[in-house]
Amino acid sequence: MANRKLLHRSKIEDFKSWLQADGWQIEKTKGIYEIVRARKGDRKPLIVYTRDNKGSEHITVQSRDEGVVRAYIRDRKREAWAKANEVEKITRERAKEILDSSPIGREDYTPLGRFYYMDGKMIIGIDNSSGGAWTEEFRHWDTFKLWITTTMSVEEAEKISGRRMNHGKGNSIRNQKGTGQEARRPGVLYNRV
Repeated sequence: MANRKLLHRSKIEDFKSWLQADGWQIEKTKGIYEIVRARKGDRKPLIVYTRDNKGSEHITVQSRDEGVVRAYIRDRKREAWAKANEVEKITRERAKEILDSSPIGREDYTPLGRFYYMDGKMIIGIDNSSGGAWTEEFRHWDTFKLWITTTMSVEEAEKISGRRMNHGKGNSIRNQKGTGQEARRPGVLYNRV
């Protein structure tokens, strides 16, 4: 079964660039109804097509490819939320630059701000709004959102969001002893960079 209302025609070029960033190879389309054909590894090709050549607003996605399109939509919604909340999406290399920007023993990392990047399905958050580069990893977007926009510890954010992640440690590094960011360890990226 195909989904005919999931992807809007105006998002095609953005969807192609997202696919390429995710490791897909864009291939030449076959026939007049195909709009996008892409392949990743040994997978069958992802095909996006139109039922007619009259320019309907939404295009058709095969059922087996629905998850890929939904991941694209989810990522774009996350990026829009981050932009609205002044949280910048960065690359792993940029995160390494931020965490390497301060001399050992000092907490003056640059640039100031709040950042995140994706490491597979893991979200790595860096709160450098005060120059301390407090870093945590998350499995759930809701927990990350609470942590990055408040002074909550990871445990508090997990409790409120209803999500749990076993860190293999008893306490959040954000609020070990104290009431604020002063107890967080700066620049720790858990061997992810």
